[in-house]
Amino acid sequence: MRRWVAWAAAALLFLLVTFHRFALGVIATDLMAAFATAAVGLGGLASVYFYLYGLLQIPSGILADTWGPRRTLLASALLMTAGAFLFAAAPSLPVAYAGRVLVGLGVAPVLVNTLKLISEWFPARAFATMIGLTAMVGNLGGFLAGGPFALLVAAVGWRLGFATVGALTAVLGGALLVAVRDRPAQGPTRPAAQPALWSTAAALIRDGRIWLPLLTKMGFDMAFFAFFVVWGVPFLIQTAGISPAAAGFHLSFGALGFMLGGPVLGFLSDRVMRERRRPILLSALANTALWALLLGSAPPQPGVGLAALMAGLGFTSAGLLLCLACAKELSPPETTGIATALVNGGGFLGGAILQIVLGVVLDSGWEGAMVAGARLYPLAAYLKAFSLCLLIMGGTCIAALFIREAGVLRTTPGEAAATSRYKK
Repeated sequence: MRRWVAWAAAALLFLLVTFHRFALGVIATDLMAAFATAAVGLGGLASVYFYLYGLLQIPSGILADTWGPRRTLLASALLMTAGAFLFAAAPSLPVAYAGRVLVGLGVAPVLVNTLKLISEWFPARAFATMIGLTAMVGNLGGFLAGGPFALLVAAVGWRLGFATVGALTAVLGGALLVAVRDRPAQGPTRPAAQPALWSTAAALIRDGRIWLPLLTKMGFDMAFFAFFVVWGVPFLIQTAGISPAAAGFHLSFGALGFMLGGPVLGFLSDRVMRERRRPILLSALANTALWALLLGSAPPQPGVGLAALMAGLGFTSAGLLLCLACAKELSPPETTGIATALVNGGGFLGGAILQIVLGVVLDSGWEGAMVAGARLYPLAAYLKAFSLCLLIMGGTCIAALFIREAGVLRTTPGEAAATSRYKK
């Protein structure tokens, strides 16, 4: 029971991580009007989260392997609380950037340290399933950042909405203090020696096997974040002619699809296919087909069909979670934090870069129209920008095709222990 309590507390913090990841998309037009900024400015504000998240993944993994998940998660909650309050009160764009920096510093270690908890408290055969369950809880934050948050913003404004999130984060920090322990009381303590830790990290980076899961996850992340984090809501508002609340509601189905896809694909990988590469590849192929359908059916028509398409994009994007399982299985237990951080961080850096690129593409296609102080982009500009996502997913399918695995799901526990070249 204790392991489930510890996991639940960490997973709820990850829910808030995911909320922050998606929430700016719902208030994109509000922010452009409030701070008098264009698409590049908004893309930069959103990308601060991703740059920090990606750059801090290796340090986050080192903290998970040395400092421990409990203290790291508590520090994360404190930074996220401060960042949410500062962003809510920001009188100018630079102060809003400062708030997002604090949020980015706080959210960066959460998933890696949650995975470290899972590796300490749960058996290896359940790892992908637990990643899926964590993603399901976490992406409830993505759902809440859609339609529900749009309704809250419509009622009280985006500033009070973010202040409310800050207060909830502070409460959750107290729960983490009580509920989380780094490992079972009877479990062995495995402090990683710094020289060995760094040499293993260097070996991971040199190993070609880990780069393919990294590139595959990067492709999934770039396409998913580009649409669901920032540009999906403005796209639907400006090309389908619907309200921000309605646009957020449609995108919420993407979060619901991801929530369902995580545990389903994790179960299929752990228990049915007993491998990682094939379910990752099938997810990437399906996601690419859905991107082609989205672009081919533009302009979007609100309704059941569009909601189903959003759900499908979310479900198939959950294949990226299996790339983290690949990373964990390619490393020894004392450095699982670094391995998962390396793969996770690459995806977020790619997502940060693409946010800026898409902002530049949209601004280049702007024809001068404005609505309530925000730029109105034509359908052609959005299609040009999102075509990059389709191309990226095509490359993701190629990377997934060549993923190599450690083989732990096809062997006995004793044999699996010997599959990693890093085992001494």
